[in-house]
Amino acid sequence: IDVERFTPGPPEPDLRARWSPDGAPVLLTASRLVRWKGIEYAVQALARLPSSSAPRLVIAGDGPYRSDLEAQARRLGVAGRVHFEGALPAERMCAAYRSADLVLGTSFVNETFGITLCEAMACTRPIIASDFGGFREVVADGETGRLVPPQDPDALATAIADLLADPVR
Repeated sequence: IDVERFTPGPPEPDLRARWSPDGAPVLLTASRLVRWKGIEYAVQALARLPSSSAPRLVIAGDGPYRSDLEAQARRLGVAGRVHFEGALPAERMCAAYRSADLVLGTSFVNETFGITLCEAMACTRPIIASDFGGFREVVADGETGRLVPPQDPDALATAIADLLADPVR
């Protein structure tokens, strides 16, 4: 990764205000919107979180699965908490990572490494990722992030709630 571009820093106020005007926690996933990226499990996990924490889910990316994800968010009653950012240019991704409270990697096939997780880590963002493929090379569970079973929105929701409840971690 480009460690000159992806560096620690404060959230970007304009992004935070747009994504979470009420100051709720922000979850970010960044990928092409295709089925195997598992973003539907992030939407399902969001619906399982208690309304007291009410985080927002920002989906950075575009692709053929977007309309399905939008329909799923409406069906689960969380459409107002899901923000489809669209594809961001590489030079804007650092600001996006820095403006999130947690970064999610939810792929369940074809993931050989996990470059977005490395970029987020370089920006000092906490990671929750599927315990799958190359994500295991990037995330040491309990040390550099959390790993959860793939395609398990309950486990993902629990990991999100645990980390949001413990800001130091």
